[in-house]
Amino acid sequence: LLLESEFPLPALHEHGHRICSRIAHQDRIPARDFSAIRLQDAHVFGPSVMVVTAAGRVICEVSKEWGVYLDTPEASWIQRRFFLPKPKRLPGRTFLLASTGAETFNHWMMESLPRLALAEKAGISIREIDYWLVSRKSPPFVRETLEKIGVPWDRVVDFSENQHWVCDSLDLVSLASDWGMPSGLAVEFLRKA
Repeated sequence: LLLESEFPLPALHEHGHRICSRIAHQDRIPARDFSAIRLQDAHVFGPSVMVVTAAGRVICEVSKEWGVYLDTPEASWIQRRFFLPKPKRLPGRTFLLASTGAETFNHWMMESLPRLALAEKAGISIREIDYWLVSRKSPPFVRETLEKIGVPWDRVVDFSENQHWVCDSLDLVSLASDWGMPSGLAVEFLRKA
């Protein structure tokens, strides 16, 4: 609502239905600041994605949970479990594309997949990555989009295979957009890809 009020527009109609002005004028939403980091021996839990460093610190920027704001690690679902899933190691370099909700088309296309544009800005080449960690491999659009971009499907893993991965080396970048607010960068990346 805040972003819509910043850009007051007359009601828009498409085939008799009003459409949201944010969608019609998506190029006006600026790209948010982002960060990129490589972690050694990082733990990644899912499907509500939680990234924890080898030292036990939660990376709140990419650890999202529906209805919970992770200002402190105590708010994470990990802190509410009696037992954690057994860890399974991913050797080599892993890139995190998973995020909470990214098994749905909107979150995959607007938040997770455009992280590849941020990775490119950070100098990360997809040819250097050994494994790609996604939320779920089952939706057909996940495979279709990754293969189109050039990610080898046999190197894609998800949380249905295991809910606790330990990555030798984990490359992660911020989410490309805030939930429900796809940035111009995300839209531009999708159009090019």
